[in-house]
Amino acid sequence: MRALTPRQKVFVDAVLSMGRLNQMEAARKAGYTGNDETMRVTGHRLAHDPKIRAAILEEAQARMEVGGALAVEVLVDIAGDPTHKDRLKAAQAILDRVGLHTRTEHKVTVEHVDDAGKIEAIKLLASRLGIDAAKLLGHATVDAEFEEVTDWAGV
Repeated sequence: MRALTPRQKVFVDAVLSMGRLNQMEAARKAGYTGNDETMRVTGHRLAHDPKIRAAILEEAQARMEVGGALAVEVLVDIAGDPTHKDRLKAAQAILDRVGLHTRTEHKVTVEHVDDAGKIEAIKLLASRLGIDAAKLLGHATVDAEFEEVTDWAGV
């Protein structure tokens, strides 16, 4: 916010304080003047200025951090009110945030299946269709020539 002019700072505050995005009205509150069309353009220009956008984001974050304390107070008040309809939800939310999450268990069953029968069926179908089963199954045979070396001294 330090890089902004005083009117730009007021514009940022107006955008965040109005509760809705009305760039034209925020520009008016910041002291800019002109007819509606001029103010619409001024508001749009200000709202799209990279320095002002960064300031809006920075100020919004700061307000959220301050609002966090209020939110905690509200949550604790609801959890402490035995008659409040959302008391259980508030208590659960507090527990989640302090690391006392609901414990869950999962059972995983691993079943190993003999695929020999499936492989034979694939080979049979491949031969009927004229397809190389080895390539289909990923067991391709490589044709190569080799020479056996018995005299290691010459290598």
